[in-house]
Amino acid sequence: MITAATGPTYHVTADEPPVIAECLDAAENLARERALREGSHGILVSRNGPTSLTVHLSPYVPYGITQERDLA
Repeated sequence: MITAATGPTYHVTADEPPVIAECLDAAENLARERALREGSHGILVSRNGPTSLTVHLSPYVPYGITQERDLA
């Protein structure tokens, strides 16, 4: 499941790896579309736990780049 939070942030939660991968791809595509429109931020994907990830535009990631971090 993907839920949008305030701003360009998407929360991904799922219990099964194939569903996580599918939702993560969809959230990344939504973030990429917004990044292309804005043209100033990169995408940061954070793993918050085994079944929870956050995808958002970050001013700390260069435009055109996707970075990952593991907070779990």
